[in-house]
Formats: sequence, C-alpha cells, structure tokens
Amino acid sequence: MTRRKRDLMFSAFIDAGGEAAELVSGYQNPDTTHDLARQLDFHGLYGSVGSDFHYPGGPLAPGTISPPPRSHVRPVWCHPALRRFAGGE
Repeated sequence: MTRRKRDLMFSAFIDAGGEAAELVSGYQNPDTTHDLARQLDFHGLYGSVGSDFHYPGGPLAPGTISPPPRSHVRPVWCHPALRRFAGGE
C-alpha cells in the first residue's frame, strides 16, 4: 500500500472513530515500521505492537516480533480509556 493510500485510510479511519492502529505486526522491514510510525504520529493515532498472540513459544509469542521503533507514537495501553486496566485507576 502506498503512503498516500495509507494516509487516506487513516483519515477515513479517524473519521469513523478510530484511535489506534497496529504499528508492528510480526516481522516487517524496519524502514516500513519507521514510516508507519511517522504516519501514526502525524495522524495522532495510538500504536500497538504485535497483538496476534496464539500460544506460548509460538512464532508470534511475546518478544518474537520486530521491535518497535523509537518514535513519538503513544502506546495504545496509555489511552485514557484503558488506564484502569493498566493500574492507573
């Protein structure tokens, strides 16, 4: 998907009430991850990393996905609606 198409998709997603998107999904090219992080930050979206967990020790188990890039993207677990689940309330 081109960057322009992703921008249009994110705009439509936000218009529909979307607030977060997956930043890292399995093994992906670091350049793609950095570009996606810039887009999420630009659009003010929260980001998640590898939510597709199936079973311990599996190919998508925690710690086996590409690392998140250093960016200004706010982690989805910092969303105000999730604060009580993260022990903040």
